[in-house]
Amino acid sequence: MARISPDETTARILLETQEDIWFWERRFNVFDFLEFFPAESITEPVPEANVPPPASLQLTFETDAGFSFQTDIIRGGFYLRNQTQGTRKWMAAVKPKPGDTIEITRLRPDLFKLTKIAG
Repeated sequence: MARISPDETTARILLETQEDIWFWERRFNVFDFLEFFPAESITEPVPEANVPPPASLQLTFETDAGFSFQTDIIRGGFYLRNQTQGTRKWMAAVKPKPGDTIEITRLRPDLFKLTKIAG
């Protein structure tokens, strides 16, 4: 499983294997560093079959792939919601390999930078 090391302003996810890459291509699960994000960016709880309304605070991610996206965090799964135009698009653009690191840097409470660091 990918090694995750958050600190005050940066969360780093080391993609050790092809399986790690496969997992992160499908879903950016932030459970292990949820406290890194403002509580207002997490959706309210809803019954499992329902889609939660947007959280009161949307997060903006600027990427090293030349685009930005907005998202919030789904409470039940603890993942970034905007996958198609956000995290999946970014993973397809930067094409990470085993040994690369995903770096999420907090610039403001609602603004983050998403970067791939080559291993």
